[in-house]
Amino acid sequence: MSATGTHRREKREEKNENLQPVLTEQLISELLEKTEDQLLTELLQTFGLMDHGLCLKESSLLDFYFCGFSWTKKMKFSLRQTTFIMSLFHLMITNLRDQQMDLKENLMEFSEALTRQFSRSEKETLILNTEEVCALNNFLENSLFQKYKIYQLMFRTQREELLSGAQRDVEIFNCSSLLPLEEGLSADMRPHDLEECETDK
Repeated sequence: MSATGTHRREKREEKNENLQPVLTEQLISELLEKTEDQLLTELLQTFGLMDHGLCLKESSLLDFYFCGFSWTKKMKFSLRQTTFIMSLFHLMITNLRDQQMDLKENLMEFSEALTRQFSRSEKETLILNTEEVCALNNFLENSLFQKYKIYQLMFRTQREELLSGAQRDVEIFNCSSLLPLEEGLSADMRPHDLEECETDK
């Protein structure tokens, strides 16, 4: 393995070793009592997505975090489980956005984080059981994984590049080019302004 590959593996292990909760259990407890609008406000403040109304990247991230949290609420996960899952979501987004990892490499980190919670915990204190891990995989498969290439393009492309690369064709029509469209209409249906235009000719 190359020195670069070894360094990245060590960094990945160190990151998974110290998977920090992005949301505290106390905050999660409070968020569970919020309305949808209040939840959106809290999430955009927590993750610093204040430009979500103008920035597609931030809007997409806010939608992902919101859907992810709403899913954990629907699944009735405990505070400990929700804290762990939201930290996993944030880890994968950070890998994608900041580290620009491809899907395969990001999945490796995700798998290692899950494996570590199995290897470190006693059976009765596992954060997630096998069935819950499968549910988590299904959620990510139907959200982040399916749109991974779109996320990659969005995070790797500067806004200026998208604008400069966009080609726009503008066609200009004059009055005469629209006249044939009116010929099939009866006299009482034809616009008054159009009749005056033809009278003046």
